[in-house]
Order: sequence, then structure tokens, then C-alpha cells
Amino acid sequence: MAQCPNCGDHVAEALAAAPMAVCPSCDTTVYALDGRLLAAGTAGQMHDAPLLFALGDSLRLGDVWHQAVGHVRLAYATGWWDEFWVEDHHGAGQWVSIDEGDIVVQQAMADPPRIAPPRRVGAVLSHGPGFRVTEIDQGRCIALRGRFPERLAVGDTHDYVNAMAEDGRLLSCETHAGRSEWFLGHWLDPFNLEIRRA
Repeated sequence: MAQCPNCGDHVAEALAAAPMAVCPSCDTTVYALDGRLLAAGTAGQMHDAPLLFALGDSLRLGDVWHQAVGHVRLAYATGWWDEFWVEDHHGAGQWVSIDEGDIVVQQAMADPPRIAPPRRVGAVLSHGPGFRVTEIDQGRCIALRGRFPERLAVGDTHDYVNAMAEDGRLLSCETHAGRSEWFLGHWLDPFNLEIRRA
């Protein structure tokens, strides 16, 4: 049975579905590597803030219900935003971001643009219908709860670029340690979001 290297509590259930999780007893970030369970530091301070949904709640995305199993808070130049890793009953997941009441759902792109991330607001990307860059900034992880499909740690930073299409879709690029990952998503109307509380 997998145990937290900090407090000894059992974390096998969380790690069975994800390579990285936060120990529910001591808030240590733990991850599996080469058959060993390692601590990646603390999970940070998740200050109370009003949110439309929380860790453990379920939300309907299209016709499919997803449960919020991971919650990460990121700081940027003018404040912070929250991202939730949500999974359906098959374990398929995607990211849902909430920033100042705006909600977007995004998935990593299987066939991302083969270009360097743009460095100028207003630049137009030729991917699909044409996306115009609306934001360039850097995000820093300040708190984690739950489990995630990748290793995250408090203090991690990434550069990001957001670009909008006329049809309302959002194209984002995140760059960390020289590696870029592209995400495509769409905005959700918070008034139409169907939520089941945990």
C-alpha cells in the first residue's frame, strides 16, 4: 500500500488514477517515480475564495458529467486564477479554468500548431479560422489540491499565450522548461453551468 513519505498516510487510491497527488492528511505533494513514492514539497496555501464549484463537485460539460478531482491555483501579473482537472466516469479528463468569473474548458491538442508561441499581443495565428493573441503572461503555481495527470509543484512557472478566434474558441500555449504544449477550448456560460455538489 503506497504511503505518503511525509506522514505515512495511505495515498494509493489517489495515485492509482494519476501519477501525482496531494496527500489529504498533510498536504504534501507526492508522485510515483521508478516504483518509489517521492515528496515534491508542500501543496501551498489554498485561501478561501468564492468559486462556482469546488474539488469533488461534478459539472456537466456538453452531455457528459465530469468530477473535479484536482485544483491548482496560479498567480499572474494582476492576480490569480483557478484550474480544475476534471474527469468523466471513464477517466478521460480536461482542464476547466476560472478567472474572474470567466470559465473555459480546454484539452491538450493532439495535432498542435508547429510554430513558436507568438510574442506580441494582437498577432494573428493562422491555425484554423485564425486566432488573435489577447494575452501574454507568466503563471506561477501557488497551491494544489487533489490529483493530476502530470507532475506539478508549488513554485513551478510557465509562460503562456492566449489567442481568441471570432467563433469564440480559445487557443493557448504554455511553455515550461523549453517545452511548449497547446490547448484548444471554448468558453462556458456560468449561468448555464449545471453543477452537482459533492
